[in-house]
Amino acid sequence: MGFFSKLKEFFSEENIFPEIKKLTITELESWLDSHTEAIFDTASEEIKNIRTAIAQEKSQLSINLSNLEKAELKNNMIPARVKHIMQGNREIYLQRMNSLSDQISIPLDFHGLLQFTNSFDENLSKFEKSIAKNHHVMLEFFVKETTAVSTNVKNIDRQIKEIKQRLEDNKIFRLNGLKHKTKELQSKIRRREEKKKEISHIREKLESKKTEIENKENKIESLKISEDYGEFLSLTEEKDNFSLDLANLISKISHSFSEIEAALKKYSNSRPEDKLIKCYLDDPIKTLLEDKSLDIAKTLKKIRNAVEINEIELKEKKREKTINELGKLSEFYFRDFLQRQRELTKNLQAISKEIENSIMNKEIKKLKEDVKEDKAKLAEDKIPLNKLEKDFKEIEISALESEIEDEILKNLNKQIKIITENINKEISDNLVRF
Repeated sequence: MGFFSKLKEFFSEENIFPEIKKLTITELESWLDSHTEAIFDTASEEIKNIRTAIAQEKSQLSINLSNLEKAELKNNMIPARVKHIMQGNREIYLQRMNSLSDQISIPLDFHGLLQFTNSFDENLSKFEKSIAKNHHVMLEFFVKETTAVSTNVKNIDRQIKEIKQRLEDNKIFRLNGLKHKTKELQSKIRRREEKKKEISHIREKLESKKTEIENKENKIESLKISEDYGEFLSLTEEKDNFSLDLANLISKISHSFSEIEAALKKYSNSRPEDKLIKCYLDDPIKTLLEDKSLDIAKTLKKIRNAVEINEIELKEKKREKTINELGKLSEFYFRDFLQRQRELTKNLQAISKEIENSIMNKEIKKLKEDVKEDKAKLAEDKIPLNKLEKDFKEIEISALESEIEDEILKNLNKQIKIITENINKEISDNLVRF
């Protein structure tokens, strides 16, 4: 093959653009298993011999513990109390060492093996601290047997560290972490799917309620252009006119009493026994409606005379206004007011009742009340939707996807692309605005 042919082959599409394997999240786990199986098999084969060595070391540990248990004191002349202390420490030491030996069980599965090797250092360190005193006592009395036991434990520790190193050399820790991340990604996607379904369900309900509100509002608008509504508007306009006339009537007489208030107060102060004037000062309209014999007319005539002869003293300008206003407030004036007030009130009550009993009024009123309640319920129902959408956005997967893809490339030298449904876009595109 010529130089240029080799060059062409080197720069072929396959070399420049290596194939990127596209995998769904459901395919990823099995794909990962298939591509890590050989690595796990190699690691298993390498670890097999170490397992055998550990089993042999445990067997030797059992023998050495038995030797320690049977060992006799070199010096039988030591005090009984010291013998008792020694024996107590020996029993504790043997019991704890046997317990440690029982706990050294090398798992066959990689997940268990990873956990075991990761935790063994810490567990052994705690064990050594707990047995330090007993170990020291054993060395004082049985140095040979105790040293043999310690050597067994150290050898087992070294062999377990060697297993851990083999796992690290074969990238087992990384690949196991990769599997955990894959499961985490699957879990996140499941949670996103669940949130997505909940969001869609709530949105359907909200959209249905929104349509219902719009239909009611349209119904109100259609009623407003009907002939019956025109008649209803005429009634409400007439009612407004009666209300305005009555308000003006009351305002006019209220103004009159306001103009003469200073004179009334001075008159009331000079005649505290006169309860009528006090009532008119407190609420002139209410008192006038209750003053059936219109005694106020006679009293006001007296007050006018008192102002005219300066018995009730007022400033000149105020005096003239008061005399002028008191001149208007005759019995005839009050009777005319009361008659007009009764007529307007009667008309207002009659037309209000007619409006109240109007079918058109009842229908529109009911529709408006329904719309108000529906809108309040719609706003209330949006609260859980807002929380769901917030929760959904917080379940971020793109960074984890990229992390998994990068680690697969780094540890397996394979380029993959994880294909997940673009739920974010779907949620955004179908967002219902309320």
